Amino acid sequence: MLLIFVFFLQIEMEFCGGGTLFELIENPFSQNLSEHCIAYVCREVLKGLSHLQKKQIMHRDIKPHNIVITEDAGIRLSKKNVSNI
Repeated sequence: MLLIFVFFLQIEMEFCGGGTLFELIENPFSQNLSEHCIAYVCREVLKGLSHLQKKQIMHRDIKPHNIVITEDAGIRLSKKNVSNI
């Protein structure tokens, strides 16, 4: 008797066409980010970290490379290095 199991793995991800915060900082056309823009990014990152803390998840690698920007200026934390508390 031959048993064949077929498994499908589906991963859904949000497209963040704005690139990373690092790319935004290194872009020669955006060297002078306004204080309002910096405050917005900081606020959104802190909101994301607060959400993770409520779920007892610790993000262990906060840096501009891991902060991504959506096409509508949303800020997201990428989850490359996270661990449960």
